[in-house]
Amino acid sequence: MAVIDRVNTKSTDREAELIGRLMDEWQAPGNNEPVIIEERPAEGLPPNHLYVVWGEWEDLSPLQRSRIILKAYEQKLGANAGLITQVTIAMGLTREQAHTIGLDV
Repeated sequence: MAVIDRVNTKSTDREAELIGRLMDEWQAPGNNEPVIIEERPAEGLPPNHLYVVWGEWEDLSPLQRSRIILKAYEQKLGANAGLITQVTIAMGLTREQAHTIGLDV
């Protein structure tokens, strides 16, 4: 098995823009996209699954989408940024993709 050690934490300008827009939505949710779903393992615990349904994702890879979600969520957490380690899924989906996996929004 091959092991590839790769560190790629730089954001492109587009990713940085989407991080900002997602952060804005997290702070002041609207009625349109993106739709943010925080799924918790139990009442009172921090979310461990984050799903963001957004048409802006179409031209981005799953890795880029996840990186954007995690960076925005980490900013949202602020002083509690250590809770980011509780997240096991950070998935960016279009509405069509969300519907395909049974995540109706």
